[in-house]
Amino acid sequence: VPVLEDGDFCLWERRAITKYVCRKYKPEFLRVGNQELEGSAMVDMWMEVQAHHYSPIMDAILMEVRIRPIFGQRVDESAVEGNIEKLKKVLEVYQSRLSSSRYLAGDF
Repeated sequence: VPVLEDGDFCLWERRAITKYVCRKYKPEFLRVGNQELEGSAMVDMWMEVQAHHYSPIMDAILMEVRIRPIFGQRVDESAVEGNIEKLKKVLEVYQSRLSSSRYLAGDF
């Protein structure tokens, strides 16, 4: 479980940690501020895409190929193959977006 301790402050959950670190050290990465409302919304949107479409697939693949073997469990190859097919579709969306902008959330 990823955890960040910053003085007395403790935070867990990888996206929350990422946003905290960016807000503290590189807020321009999140395009915060009233002048950056649309850019900030694009960052939030792509973080949600990652959270709901990319991460669950990758977590399922990693569970099969990394975690199960640690506990002596058999890898479900059909689950891996099925999730790889799902992952290809997500990556096609990413590639399409990246063909028209430098980063998923834009060119900044």
